Amino acid sequence: MHGVIFSKKKACTSGRMNACHTYAKSSRRRRCAPVCISSTLMKRIYWVICKKIIVRHLGQDARRTIHAVLIAGLLSSSIVASACDLVPFQIAGDSGKAGPITIGLGEPDNVAHPTAWQGPLTISTASTPTCTVSDAVSIIERPIVSARGVLFVQTYSGSTHFVYAVDASTCAVIWRSDGFAGTAIFGTNTVVVGAKTTPLDQACHPE
Repeated sequence: MHGVIFSKKKACTSGRMNACHTYAKSSRRRRCAPVCISSTLMKRIYWVICKKIIVRHLGQDARRTIHAVLIAGLLSSSIVASACDLVPFQIAGDSGKAGPITIGLGEPDNVAHPTAWQGPLTISTASTPTCTVSDAVSIIERPIVSARGVLFVQTYSGSTHFVYAVDASTCAVIWRSDGFAGTAIFGTNTVVVGAKTTPLDQACHPE
């Protein structure tokens, strides 16, 4: 309807209500021609204009919504990708494996049904040679988990338990929990020991 000019210069003689001479320019800018439009047709014209405006705005909202959904999806993917999903080691005898990491646990307390291992803890990966963890990380018990090249190993001394975080590529101890009773709980991005919850950063290191 761009280029349409409404003028109330002269009433129509066709008997229609509230009609007026309307001058409509064509797309080729030809001379204007007088057109008599009834009030009913005028309402239809206004409705078409309003509908186009509504559709245009709804389209904009839809684009904004789609854009927001895509961003949310990317952020969600980023969050999932950065999550520390701690994978438990599958232990058989005196060794265990989780993904590309293989560990040696030392002498077990019971050959048939081991529940603890004397150590020393050894670690090897597909890209690094075998290394040995400090003797402080003993007597080892389940659970043993890993994420992004970091091992979390539970040990005990008497009735007090500890969790160590160990770099799988160097065997360096990067963190030790406070002493606690019971068993550690490993969740996504967290380690719970006793009543204390320790968050893990993007590298899966305890904060």
